[in-house]
Amino acid sequence: MPKRVLAFVSLVVASSVLALVGLVVREPSVQWVLFGGAASFALLGAFAHYFNYKLQGTTTGAATLTPFLVAVILYPDWPTVALVAVAVCFAEYNKKKQPAIKAVFNIAQQSLAASSAVMIYHLLGGVSL
Repeated sequence: MPKRVLAFVSLVVASSVLALVGLVVREPSVQWVLFGGAASFALLGAFAHYFNYKLQGTTTGAATLTPFLVAVILYPDWPTVALVAVAVCFAEYNKKKQPAIKAVFNIAQQSLAASSAVMIYHLLGGVSL
């Protein structure tokens, strides 16, 4: 594995963890009323991870953006980011054999994307639906 790849994956993982910690520090409490809806869409996102589509050659994708985005809109806080990370972790664990670094990167980048969405949502004055 090239050192550049390891450095990049490490940077993404560290950024993801720091973003989640920042969200926890900002609002450490959990609103259980909103948690169920976010958990439902995170579970739907994990399920959607199994239905890949093929682009060109060996490139594939998954339609997980919409369920995870809806989860963030329903409950824009750190528990949703944690749910997204757990959902992607579950989906990556149950996928075909792949290098561990690829699974770690996929989990970290989805978590970082959800954290960024939550932060921007709050910066723009968004509130939970």
